[in-house]
Amino acid sequence: MIRRRNKERDDSTIDITPMLDIVFIMLIFFIVTTSFVKETGVEVNRPNASTAVRDERGNILIAITANDEIWIDKRRVDLRSVRANVEILKAENHKYILINKPKNCITTVKDTHERKTVMDIIDGVCDERLYPVGRLDRDTTGLLLMTNDGELTTRLTHPSFGIKKKYVIQLENSIH
Repeated sequence: MIRRRNKERDDSTIDITPMLDIVFIMLIFFIVTTSFVKETGVEVNRPNASTAVRDERGNILIAITANDEIWIDKRRVDLRSVRANVEILKAENHKYILINKPKNCITTVKDTHERKTVMDIIDGVCDERLYPVGRLDRDTTGLLLMTNDGELTTRLTHPSFGIKKKYVIQLENSIH
């Protein structure tokens, strides 16, 4: 009787390991991007915009002065760190959304049979075009990361990076 009760408890556990992995990755990303302090520097002449609408996919402006100083975002940058600074500024435009995918929802951008997709769930959440990272079957529920960060998507899903996946299955009926 005791063994049966313990077995029942084990079957009802929820493994949040994949969610913790994603949260940990996002925490590292947040720490890295916020650890660079923006210092004041020489004011760079910038062209005036014809509209007041902010363009989230805007250009990254790099100024080089007459005496070969490099300025990015109102701070002087060493030549060796230009690439890293540009990558950080590009990363600031990435969006990450975690959703709990419900049952009877397709993990795809568009469905030819007009069934509900994960894109329907996030419709209107942000202006960027987001894509699901990985797949969950139609009848499967669970945590799903949506992003426009192609590099992160590749690192998490391509087999060459060796990211292990763990699935927890909970059955309504026991297997005989």
